[in-house]
Amino acid sequence: MRYLNYIDGQWQEPSSDSYNKNLSSHNGEVIDEFPASTVEDVQKAIAAAKEAFPAWKKLSYQKRAFYLQKAAEVLKEKAEEVGRDLTLEEGKTLAEGIGETRRA
Repeated sequence: MRYLNYIDGQWQEPSSDSYNKNLSSHNGEVIDEFPASTVEDVQKAIAAAKEAFPAWKKLSYQKRAFYLQKAAEVLKEKAEEVGRDLTLEEGKTLAEGIGETRRA
């Protein structure tokens, strides 16, 4: 699978149209490809974050906590999928990869 950069709420091709291969630590096979982001890509991401920060800062700590808890719930719901990915990428046992995800 080939991934894109997520900047300013949108999936975007990297400026360079160049990708890095993510190789399995087990057998060296290509698992996925990720953007080889450029300085321009990073600057776009920083600008988007700076623009979004004032609205985030105005939220109450309860509302920010709600969003972070929701993100943790989604991660836990996908624990087996993410755990399999960790196993492929890092060579962890499946139980270790799933366990690491569930502790999030």
